[in-house]
Amino acid sequence: MSQSTDQHSRTYWAPPNEYEFGEGSIQARKQRGEDVDEDLTLPGGDRWTDAAEIRKAGKLFEETPAAFDTEVWDFDLYPDTLIHEKPADEWSSSGGTDWAAIGGRGAGKTTHNRQWALRLMEMNPDEIVVWRGSPSRSGWSDLREWATLWLPANASVGASWRSEHRGVAPDESDLEDAVRQVVRYEDPVDLLDQLGEQPGGTFHVVYPDPSFTGCEELTARTNRVSERLPFVPAWETIGDESPTPLQHWWFAFLLAAVEFRQSQYWLSLIFDEAGDLAPEDAEEDDHRTFKKLSLLRSVYADSRKYRLSLYWSYHYGENIHHKFRREIERRISMPDGSPNPTTDRTRSIPVGFDTVPMYADLVGDRKVGSALMYDESNFALYSWKDLSRIGEDDRWLKIDLDEPERDDEEDDGDDEPSLEYDTSIFKRWSAGDEDRLYVRDPGAGYVDAVSGVEVEPLESPREDLQFAGIREAGDERIISMLPQASEEEIVVARIPIREFGLDLGTDDEQIADSGGDGR
Repeated sequence: MSQSTDQHSRTYWAPPNEYEFGEGSIQARKQRGEDVDEDLTLPGGDRWTDAAEIRKAGKLFEETPAAFDTEVWDFDLYPDTLIHEKPADEWSSSGGTDWAAIGGRGAGKTTHNRQWALRLMEMNPDEIVVWRGSPSRSGWSDLREWATLWLPANASVGASWRSEHRGVAPDESDLEDAVRQVVRYEDPVDLLDQLGEQPGGTFHVVYPDPSFTGCEELTARTNRVSERLPFVPAWETIGDESPTPLQHWWFAFLLAAVEFRQSQYWLSLIFDEAGDLAPEDAEEDDHRTFKKLSLLRSVYADSRKYRLSLYWSYHYGENIHHKFRREIERRISMPDGSPNPTTDRTRSIPVGFDTVPMYADLVGDRKVGSALMYDESNFALYSWKDLSRIGEDDRWLKIDLDEPERDDEEDDGDDEPSLEYDTSIFKRWSAGDEDRLYVRDPGAGYVDAVSGVEVEPLESPREDLQFAGIREAGDERIISMLPQASEEEIVVARIPIREFGLDLGTDDEQIADSGGDGR
């Protein structure tokens, strides 16, 4: 959207000299562990919150993000979707809310989502707002001074600024300098626990974990699915096996958000380009994508009562699987030249709706910066300001996530044995003090990788191999298998016996070639 605000009316406020944008607000000081005067105010008397400061930061954005157009409050639907209550004292919805914003490229979905994040922060002072991070886009980065960036602890991370202009070389980025703070998480539950400790009214960007630490374990603990669902990192695939798509991590995150959060704080997730999570052509492939979609549908049905709000955007309704679309209660028609649905059924009524309240096309000829929100009973036209950075339209921050770096240095004469296992038979999972070797699908069972004790009975993932048991040999426990019609033992794991448990700082080592029979 082009700048439309008169320069003479723009707000050029800047924080006091000792602070930069994003550093002096109540939330910023709380995140640094400082004692905070809750009455801290800005010129004009507003509390100095992140949201209020963004409103004042007109010098950064294409349009001054001043007070919101109050005409929208003539309709119940918009505030009922935005303001979260439990129980519902003022508006109809008790608990979390949702919408799906649908529009083609250039319809303003990203600028709309940034404005929605701001509105959530200012209207729900206890809310934790999460933006879905993706290696292929960074629509959140225009709000980077106020962003807390969450990155997986079990992955290597590289970041660079990219330009859409041909011939412009990438510019490496120090993430610690680019955002308010960078925090690492171990697994979805650890992430959610840490988010619950953050001040309300804050903006967070979460990047998924390519190691999928803890994801399979969560699906094993829930009753929402009948089997453990696979999450295979790219560096653990074998032969023709394909890695689990990175976006599948969000299935585990949403499951944890509903079922395994220690505290039920208000949490909103803004998820752009949802078509890559729940595609219409999803099938029951090696990654159990269809089963994960069924899990998502189950989680979605319970999300509202657990104070979880979900906001999705995508290009076309047909991009999203119909099972998922049926769960979404509110839609947003974006201005991309196409008409909104009407009661005339020649204009397709969304999947999951029996009717819509509009009799005529309201958005077909509207410009970017306005949209139509509706459910089966109400609708609201509204607009938003362009929270795009001045002069940065062609820049985006690419964050690459990959296999964790290994320390190949010698460990100063420490000759203690390290954990070894055949990665075609076992997959390692660890979180906190727990460390386990799980048998790969279609096998079952796992071994405590600290004690070497079989916790759940081991069932072979291969028809031509059977587990022969666990035995002690010197200072380690050995797990072996036997091929059919052979008594030749194949060692598939060596677990060191340590008086004080396994040293998790030691590198994993894949077992050396066992004559080729171990695979």
